[in-house]
Amino acid sequence: MASIGVSIEGASTDATFTWDGSEKSLTRAGGKWICSFDDLDGQHYYMIAVKGPPGEVWSAAIKGGDDTVENKHKSKMNGHGTGHTGLVGFIV
Repeated sequence: MASIGVSIEGASTDATFTWDGSEKSLTRAGGKWICSFDDLDGQHYYMIAVKGPPGEVWSAAIKGGDDTVENKHKSKMNGHGTGHTGLVGFIV
């Protein structure tokens, strides 16, 4: 079993995090969207979608596993005020 931690910054309007096809509940704390949960070791897939003013910078970090594997993302909201990672593989 692995612990997974998610932190999303800069998405001032909204953020969603989907893990293996299921949306996880995010909490707003200290200007970040965060969540943590446990899952089985192995291959998983996630996607982050964010909303905010066009051009707003957002970033995200996903950590997990015994070796503290970490994926980082950073981008800007598009002209419609949205952004996303696309589907990303993650092994824990």
